[in-house]
Amino acid sequence: MFLKKENKPTPLDEAIADVFSALKGLDEETEEYSAAADQLIKLMKLKKDVEPSWIPSPDVALSAAANIAGILLILNHERIHVIATKALGFVGKLR
Repeated sequence: MFLKKENKPTPLDEAIADVFSALKGLDEETEEYSAAADQLIKLMKLKKDVEPSWIPSPDVALSAAANIAGILLILNHERIHVIATKALGFVGKLR
């Protein structure tokens, strides 16, 4: 429904990519390789700490808002005009 934003690489992503490319050219038993691997671990931890862990998609937010609005409309109508039916059956089901 909504278009996704293009993910532009951040400077942190570029630094991680640089360390990955540096690791490809090094022998696994050298000290430079272990230093680069330690740097990569630090950068990945920093990326995890900086980026938000969970962001709801706009589709989910819109669906939740529509369901809440529908519940409020039904409850307001039933408060004013008594309805003997099960009007909450019209509200979207949670998945």
